[in-house]
Amino acid sequence: LRSHRADPGYFWALADLAVFYAGGPEPAVVRRQRVEPLLARLREVHPRHEALARVTKRIERALERPPLDLDKGRGLGRN
Repeated sequence: LRSHRADPGYFWALADLAVFYAGGPEPAVVRRQRVEPLLARLREVHPRHEALARVTKRIERALERPPLDLDKGRGLGRN
């Protein structure tokens, strides 16, 4: 978030934040609502960035997966 606040148009700040939100513990609809504005901004500001297609695919895959189950320790480093 700090990087995004420092430079809201920086490709990797937008991409990393979108990937983070896409893989979160919320239901898919909530995750998608968080990610869509970031993806729109990436496409608007960086339409020819060499990593845009790869990052977009990564985000879409994360959105297709079920949300993290934090009660079972996934994503928190617990076993």
